Amino acid sequence: MPCLAAASTVTPPIQTFEQLAQAQQTKQTIQIIDCRDSNYFNGWPNGDATRGGHIPNAVNIDSQWLTLLTPAQMTSLLKNRQLSQKVPTVLYGDKTSTAAMSDALKQQGFSFISTINQPVTGYVGKLKTLKNFKHLVSAQWLDQLINHQQPLYAPQHGYKIVEVEWGPPSTYLLSHIPSSLYVNTNDIESKPWWNKVSDNDLKKVITDLGIRYNTTVIVYARNNMSAARFANFLMYAGVEDVRLLNGGWNAWENAHYPTQLSLMKTMTT
Repeated sequence: MPCLAAASTVTPPIQTFEQLAQAQQTKQTIQIIDCRDSNYFNGWPNGDATRGGHIPNAVNIDSQWLTLLTPAQMTSLLKNRQLSQKVPTVLYGDKTSTAAMSDALKQQGFSFISTINQPVTGYVGKLKTLKNFKHLVSAQWLDQLINHQQPLYAPQHGYKIVEVEWGPPSTYLLSHIPSSLYVNTNDIESKPWWNKVSDNDLKKVITDLGIRYNTTVIVYARNNMSAARFANFLMYAGVEDVRLLNGGWNAWENAHYPTQLSLMKTMTT
């Protein structure tokens, strides 16, 4: 929720976390937008930082989303985040992200905009994290895991990466995250209502993938709903550590991490 209180307009502009803390302490009427990568907002540290998370009362609008949103969609997002054109707005993130957000907000009629370009670790108070943020992992985290770099909160008992889509694995065969397996949603849902298949059928799908109760499973999809669906089924079946790739296949591809051509495809060409 934005930080709102019965107070005056913010003057002068807030440009440091020290000024932001003072504004919060004096209960000035402000709203705060974290423009950084959503993974950092959720709780993951950025680079070599010792802590991650976001400023209390901040809302996240990742500046990378701006190129994907139409003006109407941006209006809807701002309304959903309960952000008002009439309330002084403080942005924080790097210069590129805050500049892009400032331009987008001005196009939406926002006038009172301040920016902070300090690393978030410069905030003297306690940062907030989303509950269970460790289960929503970034493409960078997954790349580190695949390359044996032991990222934060790495699996303790082995892991499997699973791509989940509807239908035959035609796209998966052409290109997928290295070492990932494939699940067709037809094998985990049944007609006519597309409810979960029987427990025995679900158990067979899971055990055929080599997954046990203590296997860490990282799930992704090109349609993220498919990944979330299978993640729910895995937890239902008793798998203790299920992770979702934040942004799915698009996040991996946009980060330009390597992909893999299936051996099955290679053998047929």
